[in-house]
Amino acid sequence: MGHRILSLISVLALVAFGALPGHAQASLSLSPAVIMASGTFGQSLTQQLTINNQTPDVFDFQMVAEDIVVRNGKRVFLPAGEEPGSIAATAVFAPQEIVAPPHTSQSVTITITIPPKTDIRAIAAIFHAKSAINPKSGSVGLVASMGTLLTFNLTDHVAVAPDPIQVSLPTATTNLTFSDVLTNTGTEPVLPKGVAAILNANNHLVGKADFAQQRLLPGEKLPFKAQFSDELKPGKYHVLCTFAFQGHSDTQQSDFVIQ
Repeated sequence: MGHRILSLISVLALVAFGALPGHAQASLSLSPAVIMASGTFGQSLTQQLTINNQTPDVFDFQMVAEDIVVRNGKRVFLPAGEEPGSIAATAVFAPQEIVAPPHTSQSVTITITIPPKTDIRAIAAIFHAKSAINPKSGSVGLVASMGTLLTFNLTDHVAVAPDPIQVSLPTATTNLTFSDVLTNTGTEPVLPKGVAAILNANNHLVGKADFAQQRLLPGEKLPFKAQFSDELKPGKYHVLCTFAFQGHSDTQQSDFVIQ
C-alpha cells in the first residue's frame, strides 16, 4: 500500500531524573514522549525523536523498538518480531546508535510501517543506554533507558466499559474521591477525559472534579480517580461521572450523603 503517511499528534514531555550530587539540575529528557497516530493498515510514519542530555555524563544509546500488548489487563513489552503482526519489527532507526555528550541534544529518526494485518496498537521506541561515562572523572555515571510511546488508531471500533462509580467520603485527612475502573473493550487506543458533576438534593450543580487522564490500550483496565477538595454542606448528593473519548461518551451515577 505504499508509504502513505499516518496523521499524528506528538506530545512533548520531560522525563527528569532529578539533580545529581554537586549539580543544580541534571536530567535526561526525551521529546516527544508520546506520539498518537491515526490511519489504516499499510501506512507509514516517520518521526524525529530527540534526547536532551543535561547531565555531566556522556551517554551511548542504542535504538530498540518493542511491541506493547495487553495481557490480563496489563501492558507487556515484547521484543520486535515475537508477536504476530509485529509493528516494532518494521522500525528503522537512523542512526541506529548515537552518543550524547554532556549538555547536548541528539536526534534519531524512526520510520515504521503498519503491517497489512495486526492486532497490535502500540510500540515503544527506546533509547537503550549502553554506558554513561563522566568525562571529567572517568567514572561510570547514571545509566538509564528512556522510550517514546507510539500508539495507532487504525479502525473505528472504539469502546470503553466502566465499572460502577465508587465514592470515598471525605475525612480529616482526605478529600471526597470518586473512583471508576475503565476497561478498553474496543480494538483501538483511547484517552478518556472524565469529569464528576456533583448535584445537591435539588439537582443544582454544586461542584465539579476532573478525573486524571490515562491512556488505555485495547484490553487494558485501569482505575481513574477524581478528587473534590471543597467542603460540602451536610446533606444528600448525586454525582454524574462522564467519560468522553473519540466522539463517544459514557455516564455513571451514584448517590452519597455528607454527614
